[in-house]
Amino acid sequence: SCGHSDQAVVLLREIEEPLDPAKAAARAKLACRVYCAAKERQLGLKEFCKAIDGVNFDEALRTWALARVELQRAGALDSARNMMERLADADETRLSQLGALDDLVDNSNADGTMKGRSIPLVQRLRTLWATLPLRF
Repeated sequence: SCGHSDQAVVLLREIEEPLDPAKAAARAKLACRVYCAAKERQLGLKEFCKAIDGVNFDEALRTWALARVELQRAGALDSARNMMERLADADETRLSQLGALDDLVDNSNADGTMKGRSIPLVQRLRTLWATLPLRF
């Protein structure tokens, strides 16, 4: 609800920016979601940009995936996706990962219910798995 989001924004503004890079990145990820939940589009995008600055694409993709619903609600999803596309740097594998994540989420509403006749979950997970780099 909007009241809780507004309270979270007030609390967030009282927290000093951490000097430690890992803590600053964690704060930026949280701040992005809080600002976007409160419909503070520009502040949310600013924090998203901080959260993905200097990290590899996989870490940025995780950040984008976690904040995606809030970014969408704030009307910031397209701008954040453009940032992700620039970070992908025309790499087809990265762009397909981004697209697979889009497909997974776009087949669900923001409240988690399924829209119409969507792709079965197993098939969507296989698609996402196929686009992820293998890590051993």
